[in-house]
Amino acid sequence: MTTNATEPQKPASPSPTSVRFDEEELALIDALVDSLDCTPRSRAEAMRRLVRSTAKAEVLELVQEAAFVRLPHLCRAQRYRAVAPFRGMIGITNIELKRGQVLTLDGHAYDFLADLYRRGAMLQPLP
Repeated sequence: MTTNATEPQKPASPSPTSVRFDEEELALIDALVDSLDCTPRSRAEAMRRLVRSTAKAEVLELVQEAAFVRLPHLCRAQRYRAVAPFRGMIGITNIELKRGQVLTLDGHAYDFLADLYRRGAMLQPLP
């Protein structure tokens, strides 16, 4: 097989990745292809654009919020990060968490943080 020297060649990927998607996920990717107006109609190009968009901090924060997996209970850790903004009342106290705010067990009781989590706060345990 010969190649034309004038045709641009895509560089080989340093780390090829393969992912298997179910039918629902493929439908979401196809909708992403359409919404991004990928030419040619390419799932790979849509995924590249999506991944590159997370280089922007505000986009990455929204992706982290959308991808947050809520466990049945808050895992024990010394520190937690608020993945998304949260407002609520615990007793007579107004609580407002900002995205990215770090909460520690040095300043708060575990039961208080677990109560925030049960009420909808997106808290991610930190190492």
